Amino acid sequence: MSGDIFFGFDPSMPVGKQVNDGYVNSPTFAAFGELLNEALAQTHPAQLEEITEGQYQMLYDFCGLPAADYNSVIYALRSYINGLQAPTEIQKNAIWVWQEMAEPFIRKDERYDFAFHGEIPPSQT
Repeated sequence: MSGDIFFGFDPSMPVGKQVNDGYVNSPTFAAFGELLNEALAQTHPAQLEEITEGQYQMLYDFCGLPAADYNSVIYALRSYINGLQAPTEIQKNAIWVWQEMAEPFIRKDERYDFAFHGEIPPSQT
């Protein structure tokens, strides 16, 4: 078994192929899900629920998040990963997904704000 993770949209791709996704094996999918829970459950529960809604169909999906939430979740995940002192093997597997699969894709998404540093701009609250 395996799972799919939809990280965002790439408007430069043809219509119907604009979703950027990563396809991973089941243990990696589960590891990434644990990372999502650890990083977002306390601070972003509604966004976590939206991302993991398709978990039982082996799908995590960042595509439905509005721009402010998308950037806030990205910042929270990056902060969590950067704060890990001695990641477990499972966490290392999930970090690999984030660094090698998510990071290249999220920068292509129109919602991504390169200047975002953790606070939601007042105009978007």
